[in-house]
Amino acid sequence: ADFAGADLWLQIVVFCVVSLLMIVFVRPVTLKHLHKGPPEQRTNIDRLIGESALVLEAVTATGGRVKIGGDIWSARSQSGLLPEGQRVIVSAIEGATAVVSPQAETAVQ
Repeated sequence: ADFAGADLWLQIVVFCVVSLLMIVFVRPVTLKHLHKGPPEQRTNIDRLIGESALVLEAVTATGGRVKIGGDIWSARSQSGLLPEGQRVIVSAIEGATAVVSPQAETAVQ
């Protein structure tokens, strides 16, 4: 619009119209490309659910610490006290806290 010699108010109107058209027509195409891949592919914290973790500090219903992979997470237990050194399973992630439950094998080797 500026190259055509339009006034400032017309340039603003053209900008708004083009922006809305881009949102309407380009956004759906972009979202299709972002969501490519199998729907069961888990990412980010969803990937941690079901993983094994090691209790670093005793975990209770109110707090504790576990090591998931190479990262240390705050944790809370779904089933009472989990002592240090016990292997647990991550059943959920709530914010920055891993909700864990005991694993069948409890001894650390």
